[in-house]
Amino acid sequence: MKIDSFFYDKGFVRSKDEPNLYIKRDKDGNIALISLYVDDLIITRSALRLIEEIKIQLSQVFEMKYLGEFNYCLGLEIWREFGKTIITQRKCRNSHCRSIDYVVY
Repeated sequence: MKIDSFFYDKGFVRSKDEPNLYIKRDKDGNIALISLYVDDLIITRSALRLIEEIKIQLSQVFEMKYLGEFNYCLGLEIWREFGKTIITQRKCRNSHCRSIDYVVY
């Protein structure tokens, strides 16, 4: 089964603006986001149970390895501090790259 078909079968919708991003909202308004990059999946959500459900569903169809929370991906540094998620590009040294900082509450 192709991953794209799997996501559609599980109720995800592919983003129109970012073709590697899949989005799902449940009946309670919780959201799950999955970003596909080569052979890696980055999964985030508004409710922890969504990640657990998705991991179980994926492992029933695909061979998977959970690598834990990540701190660095595609030039972004991500960490949690005092209940907030911080996203930054401070390591960006290239003159074509503008440094950004985000705080997600």
